[in-house]
Amino acid sequence: MDADTGGQTKYVLELLRRLGKARGMHRVELLTRKISDIGLSADYAKDVEVVTDRSRIVRLPCGPEGYLPKEQLWPYLQEFIDNALRYIRDQGEVPDAIHGHYADGGFVATRIAKILGIPVFYTAHSLGRFKRERILSEGMSPRVSERKFHFRERIEAEEETLENAELVIASTNNEVETQYARYDHYDKDAMRVLPPGCDIEKLRTRPSASTLRELRNIGRQFLAEPARPALIVIARPDAQKNTSAAIHTFGRSNLRNVANLYLFIGLRNDLESVSQPLRDLYMEMFKLIDLYDLHGSVAYPKTHSPELVTALYQHARNTRGVSLALSKHENFGLTLVEAAAAGVPVVSSGAGGMRDVMKNCGHGLTVDPENFEEAAQAISDIIADQAKWRAFSAAGKKNVARFYAWPRHIKNYLGLVKQFTPDRRAAPSVRKRVKQFATARHYLVCDIDDTLTGDDRSMRQLTDLINDRDDILFGIATGRNLQSARAFIEENRLPDPSLLITSVGTRIDYNFGRVSHDLHWDRHIQFRWQPHEIRNLLSQIDWLEPQEPETQSHDKISYYLDRPQPSAARAIKTLLRKSSLQARVVVSRNRCVDVLPVRASKGHALRYVSWRFGIDMSHVLTAGDSGNDIDMLRGLSRGIVVGNYSKEVGVLRKSKDVYFSAQANAAGVLDGLKHYGV
Repeated sequence: MDADTGGQTKYVLELLRRLGKARGMHRVELLTRKISDIGLSADYAKDVEVVTDRSRIVRLPCGPEGYLPKEQLWPYLQEFIDNALRYIRDQGEVPDAIHGHYADGGFVATRIAKILGIPVFYTAHSLGRFKRERILSEGMSPRVSERKFHFRERIEAEEETLENAELVIASTNNEVETQYARYDHYDKDAMRVLPPGCDIEKLRTRPSASTLRELRNIGRQFLAEPARPALIVIARPDAQKNTSAAIHTFGRSNLRNVANLYLFIGLRNDLESVSQPLRDLYMEMFKLIDLYDLHGSVAYPKTHSPELVTALYQHARNTRGVSLALSKHENFGLTLVEAAAAGVPVVSSGAGGMRDVMKNCGHGLTVDPENFEEAAQAISDIIADQAKWRAFSAAGKKNVARFYAWPRHIKNYLGLVKQFTPDRRAAPSVRKRVKQFATARHYLVCDIDDTLTGDDRSMRQLTDLINDRDDILFGIATGRNLQSARAFIEENRLPDPSLLITSVGTRIDYNFGRVSHDLHWDRHIQFRWQPHEIRNLLSQIDWLEPQEPETQSHDKISYYLDRPQPSAARAIKTLLRKSSLQARVVVSRNRCVDVLPVRASKGHALRYVSWRFGIDMSHVLTAGDSGNDIDMLRGLSRGIVVGNYSKEVGVLRKSKDVYFSAQANAAGVLDGLKHYGV
């Protein structure tokens, strides 16, 4: 339908189905976004769709109900994470591993893995840095490209995923060497090249009589001589697919007199209902067909089913035709593999991952996609030379099974996965819950400094409210260490918190009559944490001044900025990445810098507690004012930003479940509770 619904989607769905039938697989579930859209099938609104006895699709709410392109999903992903954690907890069983696909899927998988303490695997399918470079080289301005594609968020999410991934699965060597290598967290040792599988047998199975009849009707509708060799182009509607080059190649050459061109380019009904970029792409296609007066020799149906695509491949084989793929770039090139399986020779640009496919299958010729004469000559040579056509067809059918058969792919995939999941893992402390945590209707978790402090009168009113309400459980999430936080609570006679998240989420304690330290969280956040090396490296930055010794700990390294640095976090992260050091960097009030383990933050700690005790995040209210509060304010929790917030918190203005109070400090917390009806 659009640039988000191509070969990578087909691959993930087939991977789910095949894993669901694999020996030794307990269960596999595909978590995706629930979509209720009048323009789409009602299937996309089903909560659960069973695929095999051991595999299913689970759809979770995330943002608005309707379909959204991937670039518009970023503000809603924390909601998806919270819903995913709720779903997993309700299943009573923790996954052995989680595999994120694409940038947003990688971001979600990484955040879930941080909470559950399980391995995360990653397949990018395409990468933001590479795409941004290509788009800028084509003339789009940095401002327009950022507004359209949200590269900053996407690339940072990709960096975080690569930083945490135990295993990165790429489709081709080209992807590893030319795309992943652009990232600060590029680690070749974590990369494995595993070409996607292809349903070879399906492409060799005779289509149904109704599908063959549909293809014949398309031929009669569009073509003067349907029996000619078929030159086929199968692609989603995307400028990168370079459909125009295929039409130029066909229209400028004698091919128009000896072959038919089939353009299966996405799905369209009414052009007025599609986005402007898609409309422009289709209009260019129609204009080129008119320019070369190709009516009678080119077929371009509005829609096509997967079965019709299979029938088209077989029609190309039966008429001794050719598959044409002149894309400007492909991470993989699934249509080349499908053509090989069907026994159809290929003429390809060989761009990106297609080079690997052409080399492995040996079923065609590589040409310059902008040299239309060269491309036309290559096609003509294959069609005219029966021996060459037969050799390419036989090579494709033989070699595709060696490299791209699904059984081989699944065997290799599970072999990799099992290296990181040697035994089944139990959920972290999903045991008998403390009654107080299980029965509270509301969970109020507040930052201390500048959220509770600053207005003693309102702080007293908030204290009285909490003390009077048995249905509110009170907790704190602060940058202070445990001793400082408890001293402040006693000094100001605040309610005794049942939950204490301190040192910016690097420590968790519970208070059920006595304070109990969560040692599992301590172990959990040690993942790839090298504090000694980080301190040595950051001592070289002259604009960072270490904070007082009492603010420091093994898992929290804190600094002051000696002057405002809008890009301080990015500069520190870049330095750490170039030194192969992994950490989370949080800047608050443009003055304080906290460097933490990648699994630690107030938000991660809060969701871990939610997971451990079965707390529904939609019952949690969070209140804060600065940068280190942002990730606990996002998602399903109902966030309260007090009126004296620092400017970095302004990014939450568009979040639907974050309330910005006009009142400062504790008065803002009270105002937020009133806003939410609590």
